[in-house]
Amino acid sequence: MPGHIGWRTQRTPMQQPAYFTFGIQAHTPPIFDSRTLLPRSDEVNAVATLLSELRTQTVLLTGEAGIGKSTLAALLFTQFQNHILEGLPGFRHCIWLRPGPRTTWPDIINALLNALQVSPHSGTLSQQTGVQPLYDALRRPGQGALIVLDQCEELFDRASEAQDQGTPYAVGVGLSSAVRFLEMLQQDLGESRLLLTCTRSPFGSDYRDAPGVREYPVGGVTIVEGIHLLQQRNVMGLQQDLSTAWQRCSGYLYALTMFSALKNLSGLSLHYLLNSPAYQILWEGNVTQNLVEAVVGFLNPMQMSLVRALCLFREAAPLAGLVEVVSGERARLEADLLLYGQEVKTLASLGLIECFTRPDGETGYQLHDIFARYLLNHYLESEQRRASGYLSSSLGVANQPASPHANEEARRIALAAGHMRVADYYRRVAQVVCPPPGQRSGPNDVAPLLAMIEHLCLGWHWQNAYDQLYTLKLDEDLIRWGIWHTLIRLYEMMLPPTGSLKRRDEGLVYSTLGMVYSRLGEFEQSRAYFTSALAIQRDMGDRQSEAITLTNQGEFLRMLGDLDQARQNFEQAFSLLQPEANPELACILSHNMALLAQQQGDFPQSLRYFLQALQMVRQNQDRERESMILTNIGLLLCEQQRYQEGLALLLPALQMRYAQHDPGADALNAFLNKLEQRMGNEAFAQIQQSARAEGQQEQVLRMLAQ
Repeated sequence: MPGHIGWRTQRTPMQQPAYFTFGIQAHTPPIFDSRTLLPRSDEVNAVATLLSELRTQTVLLTGEAGIGKSTLAALLFTQFQNHILEGLPGFRHCIWLRPGPRTTWPDIINALLNALQVSPHSGTLSQQTGVQPLYDALRRPGQGALIVLDQCEELFDRASEAQDQGTPYAVGVGLSSAVRFLEMLQQDLGESRLLLTCTRSPFGSDYRDAPGVREYPVGGVTIVEGIHLLQQRNVMGLQQDLSTAWQRCSGYLYALTMFSALKNLSGLSLHYLLNSPAYQILWEGNVTQNLVEAVVGFLNPMQMSLVRALCLFREAAPLAGLVEVVSGERARLEADLLLYGQEVKTLASLGLIECFTRPDGETGYQLHDIFARYLLNHYLESEQRRASGYLSSSLGVANQPASPHANEEARRIALAAGHMRVADYYRRVAQVVCPPPGQRSGPNDVAPLLAMIEHLCLGWHWQNAYDQLYTLKLDEDLIRWGIWHTLIRLYEMMLPPTGSLKRRDEGLVYSTLGMVYSRLGEFEQSRAYFTSALAIQRDMGDRQSEAITLTNQGEFLRMLGDLDQARQNFEQAFSLLQPEANPELACILSHNMALLAQQQGDFPQSLRYFLQALQMVRQNQDRERESMILTNIGLLLCEQQRYQEGLALLLPALQMRYAQHDPGADALNAFLNKLEQRMGNEAFAQIQQSARAEGQQEQVLRMLAQ
């Protein structure tokens, strides 16, 4: 996989005009129906007062799932957005993020930096340093931000699990970012404030070491609010029965919503649902879970197919996407949109589907986590269950079930098939909206392709996912943009024990992960992946793949300062290499050897290797790498104070990199600006004028080659 090999570039991730959405479930609060929404004014005002206190930087909304934390946060967020709350400072930025099941802390930090219109990194991408730019951005005068991180408990739980168990990336990447983020929450954020919703506080119960953090435990709605909510949702009956319903739901907002949905779907009376022996099972044990199960039993086939499709998506899905996944035939799409659209509206009015505004402006639909988890855990049952099935199983007269092992295996197979339908949908979307390689400006351009690959992995088509990632050059793009955690996440889905690849490809993925982890500063993880890659490649006798891994590992060792071992790696890679079979790898090796010689202070040898690499990229007409090598030669000359020769290469290289939309162009331009400040405007202008003379670049290169 030659595109992965360790080029030493001075690049920064491209600043995105919008959030990078892959891995983030939602970027806006849910869209509420005002006719069925409790204002919760007292609680909104109480949290707003906490946020307005000078010493408070962060407020945590804590409480059990379904208690209404997200709803309360959304009410507050909307009011701040609309400047409704009087006497409180306004915010320049109002940002809402709901993490997805695979979101990492670096994803959160980069998404926030993008939303704040800040370039995430000024140098090499590193999860250890990512929090500082965010802290600086939040403290900008006149740029105060209200940031809501909704349902972020999984991020904290995964971080603490990884610390306790020493587990790798799947749960633990960005642990240092998690720690630094928690530290940032306690510091003076200027005009900015953060609001987090989570089941429990990551700070524990003692806030003496976190004076800037305040916790607001969210409780159930009052009996007056609960009865009002039920009546808003068309649940009518005696006051005593309404009070009983509120009491049995313990005032939990989601439980009351599920009960109202059950009442409206079943058509049964309030008194019957509360008092009939057939429904007493609802009020035993986990009431919210019981209500969800009962609601599923009363959905009609079309509604059932919609929620089954929705539980597969990792983001708010548009109606067209749902219909395609449900029907499997795009030809029927237009005819189905109206029919399914009515059912979606019904489900939304019942509170079973949440509505969001997607980044593309369309309305997207998502399930509450409690509902989605139930459907995923009962995927086959939910396909077959109806109201009669629910009642009969409750009364103990259901058919004899299959063995648990057989049921679980069948469920996993059915889920994989469902994810393949979602992957097919994203493939069709990508064919319409995704630019081809070479015309992509940032990760938002390829979000449907990345989602397609994720669902291919979830659908057990790991080799297809890997082939698509490579063929579409998404791996190269993600590395070029610095979106490395997304690439790691996808690769680790393909590897054992969750995935399976051809042996050679498995070795190449281990090699690439070793390289990416080294750039992130995760050296132990990097070393482990390099070791696994070399073991596979040597066992197979795959000399070319081994040369790739040795090159990647050599670059890793060079960055660690182990220059002798790095040289041994590069020389061993040269001995295994067949340049005519892999000219790109030969070029990369020459380039990395040049960097090694430069680091050792052997400038003549470094220059010879750079010129050798330049000749090879020009033969292959690789303009992107040509501009990179010209940049590095120019920087080498400037390091020797050969400024006129250096600028003769750097100025054309800068133009080339801007023309290629290369994010590294900004870093090169910043270097030139600092050089001008150091030399003085007049001296720099004179050298610049000479360096811009026609044919100066080629003249310098010919002179250097002598």
